[in-house]
Amino acid sequence: MSSNDNCVKCNQSITSVSHLHGAFCKNCFQVFVIHKFRAAIGRTKLITNGEDVLVACSGGDNSSALLHLIQHGKSESAHRKLRFIPQVLYVDEYGALEVSSEDRMAKRAEILQVLIAAGFPVYVSSLEQALNQKRSETTARSVFVKAITSNIPLPPNVETSELKSILSRISSLTSLEDFIKQLRCQLIVTIATELGISKVLTAENCTKLAIQVLSCVAQGRGSQISQSTGFSDSRNNVMFIRPLRDLSSSDLAAYNKLFDVPSTVNPIVIKKTSSLSIEHLTEMFVLSLLKDFPSTVNNIKRTSEKLEQADLRLPKCYICKSPLDIQMESSSAQSALKFSYSLSHSQSSYTRNIYAKFDQASVAYFFLGRSSVPPLACKTDAFCN
Repeated sequence: MSSNDNCVKCNQSITSVSHLHGAFCKNCFQVFVIHKFRAAIGRTKLITNGEDVLVACSGGDNSSALLHLIQHGKSESAHRKLRFIPQVLYVDEYGALEVSSEDRMAKRAEILQVLIAAGFPVYVSSLEQALNQKRSETTARSVFVKAITSNIPLPPNVETSELKSILSRISSLTSLEDFIKQLRCQLIVTIATELGISKVLTAENCTKLAIQVLSCVAQGRGSQISQSTGFSDSRNNVMFIRPLRDLSSSDLAAYNKLFDVPSTVNPIVIKKTSSLSIEHLTEMFVLSLLKDFPSTVNNIKRTSEKLEQADLRLPKCYICKSPLDIQMESSSAQSALKFSYSLSHSQSSYTRNIYAKFDQASVAYFFLGRSSVPPLACKTDAFCN
């Protein structure tokens, strides 16, 4: 979003980009974005000099901006060059959509042409290959190929049909989106491991992570927030790093527009249903708040940074690799729920003794609400005491 306000850095009265903290001219805005990106990588020191890093790119606004920032950091004009060695991975997810083979091939070629032009090694895989990970271990068949040109053949129709058959059995849109996300994550981990790479850069921005925080809470995944939205995610054998978490979606969109960064629209799984997923509803809620409360996203992100990480030494979920909540404290909500469930589904002597202390009218009054007769006194004072 552009305006004609003076730049808050150089005070030049030229077309600038509106931001939460003021307006920037084009040059100062570029310095601002690059500083946020490089500071996020530099202050953690998770990536060492000369280390191979896999960059997950989908061709959307966020990943295109991430690739452009890395490309700028490796150029001769950079003040201090980035020391890691980037390799790009593109996972084709159009197999989950009702798209013809011709349209899918054209879209894949369009994205690969942009990624190859960045000058880094590019690898291609498809979501169908996530179902073939176990088969590849026995047949020595790789789940990815190196893209020399943009004309990479599509997976066999049998594999695409198998993927769509599995996805069609998932009725909930929330579960469907989460399943595709987990498939993609496991596929990236498999490819990174095969390439001998231990770090993966992803392009989640501040807005996306704020939505993810509230979505995790709504789905009862509060213990996973620290790993799901933090700068690094070490639940898998490969570490996922989010260097754009200090930049909002509007910042990256403005950056792409100012510097002509090519990008495409990411595929979205849409089912014929009248309801939306929890993440989509959360996104609508957060974006509606930004109109009147622009600091909402930053506040949510800063709050999530204060949460403690779960103990990764605990047994992990087979799918998402998150620690299992199997150690219940006596005062936890899960423990209280388990105790309530045991009372309502058992006929222990303790339960029978409680109900024996009330007459029928009292039980109906207290527990069923079906009687207007005031309860009688307990048969013994032991229950009240």
